[in-house]
Amino acid sequence: MLFPQKGVRFIAVNDNVDSASEGMDNDFTPLRNLFNEWLVRDTSKKIKAVKKSKGMSGKPVTSKPVYGYVMDEDENFIIDEEAAPVVQQIYQLCLAGNGPTKIARMLTEQQIPTPGTLEYQRTGSTRRYHPGYECKWATNTVVHILENREYTGCLVNFKTEKPSYKVKHSIENPVEKQAIFENHHEPIIDKETWERVQELRKQRKRPNRYDEVGLFSGILFCADCGHVLYDGI
Repeated sequence: MLFPQKGVRFIAVNDNVDSASEGMDNDFTPLRNLFNEWLVRDTSKKIKAVKKSKGMSGKPVTSKPVYGYVMDEDENFIIDEEAAPVVQQIYQLCLAGNGPTKIARMLTEQQIPTPGTLEYQRTGSTRRYHPGYECKWATNTVVHILENREYTGCLVNFKTEKPSYKVKHSIENPVEKQAIFENHHEPIIDKETWERVQELRKQRKRPNRYDEVGLFSGILFCADCGHVLYDGI
């Protein structure tokens, strides 16, 4: 009834539907739409079941590994000799007391291609490529690298999921809903370094106006409110 109300004539050749016609075919349109909806939902369930089975067997459910790795024909994660040193540099800079924003600025100053630029150079994909900003690193990119445990050699499946087949965007899954397989591939970062970085990031260190991190930054806390104290000199 929506199309006639809006003055629009809808024609579906395959289903023999014409909103301007008074024939009986239009009477079955709601029922036909219901069956189509069931078909889409059933197909979505089958695809999810296949993906779930593959993911729980310890095989990657993605065709694109994280920055720092490439995937071979057998779906093995192989260290990317060009990108892996950048990942290691990011972790070392974090251990030295630098935050994600400062690290992103340092990588930009070094004119290191971003993950999106590197992907574009190799595959031609423009999904994450920004012309004119080939070496402009974003803070969120650095954060994602610092938080990704797959650099320790483990495979993490089901990091995100779609709440419904009608929804296009994905939401992040909590750790307990993820499938983690240890020793899946060669690590770029050892577990001790990764865990140390996570602890440092929890302390929320902040540089002062001279872009220096204080000796006691992230260590001293206010006795009244419990918040971290920062050097404002």
